[in-house]
Amino acid sequence: MEIKIITQKENPLLARKEIVAELTLEGATPKRTEAAEKIATALKTTVDTVTIRNLVMTFGGIIAKVTADVYKSAEDRKKYEGKRFRIKGQPRQATDKK
Repeated sequence: MEIKIITQKENPLLARKEIVAELTLEGATPKRTEAAEKIATALKTTVDTVTIRNLVMTFGGIIAKVTADVYKSAEDRKKYEGKRFRIKGQPRQATDKK
């Protein structure tokens, strides 16, 4: 999997960078965690600061378009990001339904 960053816009008010990137794939559509790892390594940051907003594959193609936010720290991500995007793509927690 190869990454190419198309646009990178700084948003100082929310302490983040807004990224649009293309992932060139060899196989199936990547999971959000895999895309976050690729973006984190490309920008030399940690995975816990990356939020994947959107991951879209072209039908029959090998390119996925990724929209992501990269925060300055994990605390900033927790402070500014909504719960929906913080838990999206994470493994589900086991619950007791008795």
